[in-house]
Amino acid sequence: MDSGMQAAMQKMQEQMTKIRSTTDPAERRKLIAEHRSTMRGAMGTMMRMGGPGTGMMPGGGMMRGPAATPAPGEVPGRMGMMEQRMGIMQMMMDQMMQHLDMMEQRRP
Repeated sequence: MDSGMQAAMQKMQEQMTKIRSTTDPAERRKLIAEHRSTMRGAMGTMMRMGGPGTGMMPGGGMMRGPAATPAPGEVPGRMGMMEQRMGIMQMMMDQMMQHLDMMEQRRP
């Protein structure tokens, strides 16, 4: 994982800690909006991480044809990168579900 993505992951974790600790509904909404913005930026970074030669295209589609065929020895590296991306995506989905739960809990 590149350093920019690591920084974004750390920032998102810190933001979630702040979201959980606040009791002010207006502040919570503000913090959730900031967290969503950070997640959107991280998603863009992940899409750029795919880049040429990885088989990934913007939007998450897979390329077809010879350009998508990995060279010998590339498969383990690509699998590791895909596993990293899947872990990041799972974390972001979990955080989005937490956003929803927190907003539901604070409604009258």
